[in-house]
Formats: sequence, C-alpha cells, structure tokens
Amino acid sequence: MRSPIHQQKVQAGWRKYLFSVLIGLAAFGSGILLDVTLGVENRGILYSDIFTGVVAAFLSLMLARYYERLRVADSERLRVAADVNHHVRNALTTVLYSVHVKRDPDLIQVTQETVDRIDWTLREILGDSDQNPSIKERGLRRA
Repeated sequence: MRSPIHQQKVQAGWRKYLFSVLIGLAAFGSGILLDVTLGVENRGILYSDIFTGVVAAFLSLMLARYYERLRVADSERLRVAADVNHHVRNALTTVLYSVHVKRDPDLIQVTQETVDRIDWTLREILGDSDQNPSIKERGLRRA
C-alpha cells in the first residue's frame, strides 16, 4: 500500500502534466483561431501551430517543475526552522530550571533577560506556532 505522501506527489505530478497539455492545446487552438479570424485562405493545420503548442506545453511544464522545486525547498526550510525553534526552546527550558535551582537572584534576572531576548528572536525570526509555544506561555517565567 502506498503512503498518502506518495499519492499526493502522484496527483500533483498528473496535475502538472495535465496543466502543461492544456496550455499547449490552448496555444495550438489560439493559433488556428487567429489564422481563421485574420482570414488566412487555404488553411490547414500548419506546422507552426503544432510547434507553438508543443513549445508552450514544454515551457509551462518546465515552469511548473521549477515552482514545484521552490515549494519543496521552502517546505524544507520551514521544517528546519521549526526544528531549530523546538531545540533552542528545549535548551532554554533546561537553562532556566538549572538557574532557578541555584536561587541566585542576580543570576536569575540576567538569565531571564537573556532568555527573553532569545525568545523574542525566535518569535520574530522563526515565528511562533502551536507546536513551539514560547517559554512565557509555558509558565516557566518567575513572577
């Protein structure tokens, strides 16, 4: 049995090819329509119409493949950013717990300010999500 991800890739692949064929047919048909509208006489299907359709289909397929690669790369970057966010927040939690065990108010204050800056950076640069709630939302901050 094939995985849902594999099935999505197959469906996306068929859509890409179908889209390209439709673009090629549209270019082919518009070439014929243009010749008929302009009144070209003794007109059969010209090789230029076929060539235009094939080129349009090929170019649209290349464009669709290019955008698919961009989408996959962006998805991978987002996954990596979420992983970084998760691991840094876990490390910050450990740091906060270990500092609070020492019960040194100056150390706690400096560490909390540093954690707040890192937390702000993670939220602003990597974004905040339900999977990676901020440390403040976890209730780890001392009042």
